[in-house]
Amino acid sequence: MSSQRLRPLDGMEKYHAARCFQGMDTCIALSARYTTRGDTPLTKEILFPALKNVIEAHAPLGVRFDGDVAFFRLPRIDLSRVVEFSNKDVQTAMEEQLSRVFDPSQEDMPLWRVEVLPGNLVLLAMNHVIGDGLSAVTFHRSLLRALHKTSDHDFSPSSVVDVPDTPFPPSVFDVINTRPSWSASFKMLCFGLLPGPLNQAYWSWTGKAFPASVTSTKTHFRLITIPSSTTEKLHSACRSHGASITGLLYELIVVTLSRLIAGSGFTTAFINVPVSLRPFIDTSVARTDDLCNYVASVQDFAPLHAAFSWDGAAATTASIAQRKAYAAGNLGFLSWMGDSKAFNRASLGKKRMISVTLSNIGRVNHDDAPSDSDKWKMGDLVWGQGDSVIGPAMGVNVIGDPEGGLVISVTWGLKSVDAEFGEEFTTSLRDGLLKMVT
Repeated sequence: MSSQRLRPLDGMEKYHAARCFQGMDTCIALSARYTTRGDTPLTKEILFPALKNVIEAHAPLGVRFDGDVAFFRLPRIDLSRVVEFSNKDVQTAMEEQLSRVFDPSQEDMPLWRVEVLPGNLVLLAMNHVIGDGLSAVTFHRSLLRALHKTSDHDFSPSSVVDVPDTPFPPSVFDVINTRPSWSASFKMLCFGLLPGPLNQAYWSWTGKAFPASVTSTKTHFRLITIPSSTTEKLHSACRSHGASITGLLYELIVVTLSRLIAGSGFTTAFINVPVSLRPFIDTSVARTDDLCNYVASVQDFAPLHAAFSWDGAAATTASIAQRKAYAAGNLGFLSWMGDSKAFNRASLGKKRMISVTLSNIGRVNHDDAPSDSDKWKMGDLVWGQGDSVIGPAMGVNVIGDPEGGLVISVTWGLKSVDAEFGEEFTTSLRDGLLKMVT
């Protein structure tokens, strides 16, 4: 079986691929714990046959990119090179994975890897060019379904999986209208052309400038775990004020930054909120449950203020809900970028553009659990994104656990903010959340 050329990379995929080749981007990562009533250990004899089924179901798991030109299908994947078993804790493993670039010279390796941690924790790391946060959830859902179907009797002495001709997902530009509105185009022109103090970006705190050269992709990773009882109280408080968890966190991020940078002269924070485009795509040509990069962002210069306001959280919630249906238009601006590699190089040494990226995957439910309680179940989900070189100063990554808890990771790069700042931000954000229900 020889390598098969698939479709060309689209504008967003070229952007991510370029950053990979330039050593500027690492991965997204999502871990989940797999358990049975009998505490079955997740050995390679059980895991490898299940992963074979997952690869067969999702074409992006069997591809590589040819520069920033096209995807090609790998003829086979050696799982012994993709899967690692380790004794690390989840925070250490996540931090290491989010700091690790996919080596573009390994042309026989897929754009994902798995690390199995103690207690049947399976950590997926995936290059952003083949999937977004919801794609990582799709991977774990598929793995759960595969575990229900397979057993160690399906194990093959060979760890090599032949990659089938599974249909590859279409480009996001082929499944949704990505043309920017005139008003959005005008705002983008102002953002790019207005000089100094006339530009809103001048007054926005965005951490340290981009490094002058790429010397490290080190990403710090901290966890905030909110139990289900407290999470339900947070949801109740949000509902009573017309807000969502995303709106609440957005307001708390602004308040936290306001306090940490008081007296700096900055008046705003540029907050980036990724939103899924899956609810809006043309389902006659694309699946909503596949691995894909169907995501855009809602972005704003948020005025800094030190006092929390439920009205502010509610207003942000309403704004995101109203604008997410049109967020795909922001992808049209990728054509303005020109050559992605040149754009990335030109960014080095300049002011960072985004203060915080707030990514909320939402709650992952138990809808794939079979009635047989001896079968596998999935829980303890943790996720994060590594984008420390020319990404935001900080990342706040949110996921709802199947048991009802809320898991938030805070990430920052070695050269995006000082470590002390990152730790204080994490502590203040956690304390702010807990204060809402005490």
